[in-house]
Amino acid sequence: MPSRKNILVISQSSMMLEVLYTLKYKTMQAKDCMDGIRKTIRFVPDLILSDVDVPNLNGLSMARILGLLQINVPIILTSFVARFKKQALSYNNVIGFITTSTNRSEADKENLRMDFETIMTDAIGRKLPEPVYSYRFRQHEWANLLGISKRKKILVIEDNPSMKTLVMRRLDASDNYDLFSAEDGLEGVCKALLIAPDLILTDIRMPTLDGMAMSQIFYILNKPFPIVFLTAIDDASSRSKAQKVAGVLGYMHKKVLKDGPGFLKEIEGFIEKAETMRPAREEIYQKGESRELGKSSETIAT
Repeated sequence: MPSRKNILVISQSSMMLEVLYTLKYKTMQAKDCMDGIRKTIRFVPDLILSDVDVPNLNGLSMARILGLLQINVPIILTSFVARFKKQALSYNNVIGFITTSTNRSEADKENLRMDFETIMTDAIGRKLPEPVYSYRFRQHEWANLLGISKRKKILVIEDNPSMKTLVMRRLDASDNYDLFSAEDGLEGVCKALLIAPDLILTDIRMPTLDGMAMSQIFYILNKPFPIVFLTAIDDASSRSKAQKVAGVLGYMHKKVLKDGPGFLKEIEGFIEKAETMRPAREEIYQKGESRELGKSSETIAT
């Protein structure tokens, strides 16, 4: 673990801030966990100290997102609720959990200091696991990426190989798009950040990182990629939930693939919609307002 210098603080009590000041740590505060992820990427602190119960995106979800993005900054989580401890410590990047108190006595302050220092002492010499996830560009993808083309770029994210092949063939039949593919949400995040697609066509239920959580990560990273969910899920609740996620243009059932021309017509409509909505979507992302995520952040901490 890095030498203790700079701590990114999220939703902590004045007592905890006093403890950090007494221990001579340099602190930077984030207004919430989304702001915390952005500042972690930008400033790379030595430690993140966050409460679990943060509105819109909680501390557990933040820890999972940073782990999925392979950003190896150690995290200490705090909460009044002790039952969160087991889940918090299940994440490789969480090095400790402090159960806080509503009391503000000197004894409580001393207990807080001792808990914090114990975690920091135990973490000396501890290294977080090295990232093991990898992804690759296929030969035709490199050609599309490096070539000079005015065609729209579409990224297809699908964990079922036969379904992904079908989607790619349907899209390729139009000869209007540069096509890229990914096998899950994490690979999709990596590729999207490199190619900046004009449209992402993604399944919802996938291993490692599902489609809704991936969409939220793009929001947190201020990357307003237009997203369409292509899924076999057909219940009204899932459809409503999916359409509330920031950046999502629409929702298509996979049975639309049976009609190749009809499928391509819908894709063309989404491309046009994405262009029309681009200024408004970029404005929402640049503001980075937490409320834009609505209730959808509950899908991340799983």
